[in-house]
Amino acid sequence: MKKLLLGLLLTLCTTNLIVGQKSSFIHPEFKSITESHRVIAVVPFDIDLDLSLSELKRRAVIDKVKKDGGLQEGDVFIFNDPYDGGTHLSDFRLVKPVFRRGKVFCFLASVGHWHDVGGNVPGNYNPQATESFQEGMLIPPVKLFEAGVMKTDIVDILSANSRLPNSLYGDLNGQINALDLGEGRLHELLDEYTEKSVSEALTELK
Repeated sequence: MKKLLLGLLLTLCTTNLIVGQKSSFIHPEFKSITESHRVIAVVPFDIDLDLSLSELKRRAVIDKVKKDGGLQEGDVFIFNDPYDGGTHLSDFRLVKPVFRRGKVFCFLASVGHWHDVGGNVPGNYNPQATESFQEGMLIPPVKLFEAGVMKTDIVDILSANSRLPNSLYGDLNGQINALDLGEGRLHELLDEYTEKSVSEALTELK
């Protein structure tokens, strides 16, 4: 039910028909940063290809954290690099660590297909393209939120590179809200059943 609510919230918040009507999004959930668990829970109506690449998305963020350090509660990473667990540049990924008692319990993620992310043609489907740079902007894993504070300069850069900045902003906010809802519901689950019981159940699912 928690995953269904994440998807419903995103479809209600987005201004993008590809997300709102076609359901071109995914909300995977990953185990902790120190473990090599696979995806443990997903929205049941997402895109199968995105699902198959979900572990690579997690790894991209973990590699970034291991390199730079400084992971804090309230951080959210954003990226669309197709070589970091991606599909194409239109699919933007948000990844958020969930902390319990000062430690990372798991990661939540949201992937959504944005209408326009720059490139040579509107909508980014460019059969003439000979390299990914011609399809749109390429964003490596960077912090969109740091300790719960949005880095508005990142949003400004994203918006400036889209022909439809209002649509982009709506999709971005929808994904942020979905992660916030998912985190809140996960904490409710952990409060009710304890971290140990939930971890054991998730281990059985992998």
